[in-house]
Amino acid sequence: METRTPVSRLSLVLLVASLPFAALAGCASERTAIGPADTAPLAGALGSVSSDEALQKLVEGNARFVGNKDNDTPRDVSRRSDLAKGQHPFAGILTCSDSRVPPELVFDQELGDLFVVRVAGNTADDVGMGSLEYAVEHLGVQLVVVMGHEKCGAVAAAVTTAKEGGELPGHLPAVVADILPVVKQGIADGGDAVHNCVWHNAANVAAKLRSQSPILSEAMEKGRLRICAAVYDLDTGMVRFLPQPPQSEKAGPAAPHGDIAHGESEHEAANDDHGHQHH
Repeated sequence: METRTPVSRLSLVLLVASLPFAALAGCASERTAIGPADTAPLAGALGSVSSDEALQKLVEGNARFVGNKDNDTPRDVSRRSDLAKGQHPFAGILTCSDSRVPPELVFDQELGDLFVVRVAGNTADDVGMGSLEYAVEHLGVQLVVVMGHEKCGAVAAAVTTAKEGGELPGHLPAVVADILPVVKQGIADGGDAVHNCVWHNAANVAAKLRSQSPILSEAMEKGRLRICAAVYDLDTGMVRFLPQPPQSEKAGPAAPHGDIAHGESEHEAANDDHGHQHH
């Protein structure tokens, strides 16, 4: 079993009932002081859901998933007919193509609720970034989550490549290229390098979205968008959100400094013998 240092854990009750979601450490607000005119939905957005509300929906949905419950998700003809008239997703999710990490199931959301971009290693190329820009600019999405996952094959390939050298076949070098910059730090952290790099990679990609997309950056500055990093645990089904970097660090890499756990009781957290590492 992997040796990981314990992390701070909060139950779903504390997350939902005791903390304002704008103040969640896993997704701290980046809003600035703005007037009412600046808070209007973007062009094309109908019925936009605030980042606070969107985060709450994801947290509660993941708790249902972890607890093996569902929300009677409607996927019938009527729902499909309504969605054929237009889409209004409340969150954008950039995650890995891994078959074990379907966001709609992980967050127990309905058809049409999430605007999802999936690529091996949950990295952001121009197409992925443009897709998220579309979700924010035209669909009114106010929350974007970059979600990595434990035991990620793309991250493992990047770690192996960095340690052993050699060349990957076909187009695989393009898959690991954007992950390689965080491998050195992940190895230096000690312990499971793949585990470490999964967290660093999610944070680094979120930082890239914040700093390299004019559309996303502008939306953030006007209080219309929040960008979070998170990691999904294949064994527990739990999603943990990484702390948001300070405003001054938005332009640079954002290494995780801890995480917020949810969906388990304090008793379960205290008896978890393989806590997740934080940096």
